[in-house]
Amino acid sequence: MSTLYSAITRELEEVSKVLERQWREVDPLLSSVEECIIATGAGDSYAVAVGIEAIDPRVIAFDPLDLLLNSARLLRILENKCILLALSVGGRTRSVIALARNYRQRGGKVVAVTADSKSLLARESDFIASIVYGGLAAGIGALRHLSMIVAVARVLGLRKPVLEKNNYHIHAISLKQEPIYVGLCESFSSAVFTVLKLYEIYGWKARYEKLEQFLHAPIFTTNHIVFFQSSICNSIPRKFLDLVEKTGYKVESIPSFGSDGVSNLLGQSIAVLREIATKTRKDGVDKPFYREHPKLNILTDIIYE
Repeated sequence: MSTLYSAITRELEEVSKVLERQWREVDPLLSSVEECIIATGAGDSYAVAVGIEAIDPRVIAFDPLDLLLNSARLLRILENKCILLALSVGGRTRSVIALARNYRQRGGKVVAVTADSKSLLARESDFIASIVYGGLAAGIGALRHLSMIVAVARVLGLRKPVLEKNNYHIHAISLKQEPIYVGLCESFSSAVFTVLKLYEIYGWKARYEKLEQFLHAPIFTTNHIVFFQSSICNSIPRKFLDLVEKTGYKVESIPSFGSDGVSNLLGQSIAVLREIATKTRKDGVDKPFYREHPKLNILTDIIYE
């Protein structure tokens, strides 16, 4: 049996327990008057940032390196007294640490969401929201990603997400190189997360797009899309998808789960992880592709402290 399958499945069996604990153990640090919150992170954490940006109108998501090197933008954000919400499970992402350090040195406030309260990121922050599970499923982020979503939602004082037991199944999603994975509003985060897992596990040249951007040119590069439905932006996209199908494209639609954005982020991520686990078992994949990269140590040193 696939090592990856066993690891992901084992983590998913703990979802309800871990996420309930996650909700209890984080305080709603930014639930009141903050009008401007900057969420930043890399990889899976960036996926969380863009998802939360769509859900909470106070939040703007930024790539950490872009913001760090754009002095004019950073200054304007500081002048607006925005709170920096720095996301990194391990607390070791170089750009996020550097941005937090720079932000605090200029008088800004930083809230770190991390599993390591003694990490460099934690030391460069004013407040810490601890992720209760920071492990990896045979080398890929699975349950830790779900914990990050819940921790960020709790920090922001959002409504508690609802987990629907045994309801997160999707029918034969095409986990291949050919489709473009497309999202809208918070579901764009699900498209990003799905593609990141395909990068890590299979080393595929998979792609993600926002719906509008996909229609403006990437649509000509494929005849197959996987679209993640949104819980908060649902009215127009179905019309778009119907038209796309009528022109001969294969469209697979991933449903939204729950009535709010955070519940949908969790539900779609769980459903995708289950589908990925099943595929790794069928394919006999024991470990993620990226671990075989000949320059992995160098690449790791580039992005982590």
